[in-house]
Amino acid sequence: MRHVRKEWTLEQAQAAQKRFVARGGRPVGDPHSPLSQWQAMHDLDEEEARFKNGEKYALAMALSICCTHALQPPPWAATAYNQGFHAVHTFRTDSWETIFGPAKRWKGRQLKALRKRFENSIVVQVRQLITATYIATVCLCLTQCAQQSQASLWCARQNEQAISLDLQILGCTTLIQSPNESPDSVATALNNRSFAYQRKGEPHRAIQDLDQAIRLKPDFALAFHGRGVAYLSEGDYNRAFQDSDNAIRLKPDFAEAFVTRGAVYARRREYDPALQDFDRAIRLKPDLALAFYDRGTVYSARGEFDRAIEEFYKAIRLKPDFAAPFYDRGVAYAKKGDYARAFQDFDQAIRLKPDYAEALDNRGFAYSRQGEYDRAIGDFDEAIRLKPDFALAFYNRGVTYASKGDYARAFQDFDNAVRLKPDFAEAFNNRCFAGALTNKALEAALSDCNESLRLAPQSAAALGSRGLVYFRMAHYAQAIADCTASLDRDPKSADALYVRGLARQRAGDPRRGTADIAAAQALDPKIIQTYAKLPGMAGAPR
Repeated sequence: MRHVRKEWTLEQAQAAQKRFVARGGRPVGDPHSPLSQWQAMHDLDEEEARFKNGEKYALAMALSICCTHALQPPPWAATAYNQGFHAVHTFRTDSWETIFGPAKRWKGRQLKALRKRFENSIVVQVRQLITATYIATVCLCLTQCAQQSQASLWCARQNEQAISLDLQILGCTTLIQSPNESPDSVATALNNRSFAYQRKGEPHRAIQDLDQAIRLKPDFALAFHGRGVAYLSEGDYNRAFQDSDNAIRLKPDFAEAFVTRGAVYARRREYDPALQDFDRAIRLKPDLALAFYDRGTVYSARGEFDRAIEEFYKAIRLKPDFAAPFYDRGVAYAKKGDYARAFQDFDQAIRLKPDYAEALDNRGFAYSRQGEYDRAIGDFDEAIRLKPDFALAFYNRGVTYASKGDYARAFQDFDNAVRLKPDFAEAFNNRCFAGALTNKALEAALSDCNESLRLAPQSAAALGSRGLVYFRMAHYAQAIADCTASLDRDPKSADALYVRGLARQRAGDPRRGTADIAAAQALDPKIIQTYAKLPGMAGAPR
């Protein structure tokens, strides 16, 4: 006796199917096989969701699935059917709509007369009528289901939320392996399966499927476009451009392909041709939310935050459940200093997509900028839990710990950031700065600053940090030189001014040292108080 369990993974169901076939079962076409029953159990969940959303016909579909696959009706279906049957059987309603949705209403005798006859125990004919109606309804359901195979239904529904990606992949795989499908049908199934792989975060498998689809159907514009999207997600911009360009050549009105090619231009920082492609996509398809969103990201990258926000608004109006425009609009508001609106947008993005690690990270960054360090750390913690290789979240959490004076944890986070992203110049700089502030492991701190400057030679922050390290080492001339170079790049750096002032005072130039400290205090009134908490860093205008 087989015991099929709905909570099996796809791999477990396939393993059970192999055992079933090994024992003499049919490899395909047996509705009582483990794989078919496992698929049917997931279908019942879908029908339950539809039924709860008011689609009463889903009950008939569920009963048909149970009959076809020899499954016990789930409690919700059994309860709903029994309640409806009782209502009809006792003439509490005048229609089978109570159970199966719209259907023919009772004909012939008036409902009142039928109820009276029932009360007089003359129910035989009514029961026959009920049975006939039920059989007709189930037959209609089965006829409709038979019009298309389950595999085709699953494979073709790549845009539906109600079906799992594993089930879509399974449906497409069944069609791909079937000897009865035409090359065009197999190419379509490969394309649809690639869509599911892409959504699962497996672009390399999507590309393999699309390679096969294009070999089977060389003029398949949709497959070229899909492969371009996959290459784009892998950072292979040259191939992404070639594929989106081919898609446009094959289908000149393919708005989505213009969006993908525009995204490639944007990644290359070729913003003018990117905007041209997004404009063309919008002319071809004015309700394409993704085109407005991507156009907004280009404006944001160019620092045109007001125009970016306007584009994100348009994308949201077209697709209110699209989390990305909320997130990027929040980023734009934060860069404008409008944290109230930024928080609202980050909150909405996270509501729409609870595993949106980037939105959590940016909300945490906004909290940190507002001095709400504990709330910021909570968001960084969750972002890292969702995405353990998220170097930026480690870095931002490290900065926040440093702001709280918890340098031990800050060091740990900066260590993780550079481990995950060895070219992370800012993380090397902040690890250097934290080492200099705490006056510990100064040689290691100096090495970190040098690495940061190797990666980003024009970094004002890294020059200022190295100046602080040299100050701690009592190399005052080098400290003054680095702080001066930092101020040449960023004249409003209060930290560089303050450290140069201290270095000048220690080097025997109190007049200019005092002037630097006064200038630093003008930029940041709390800077003397901040540095005074650290050993050997006190200074004040004289």
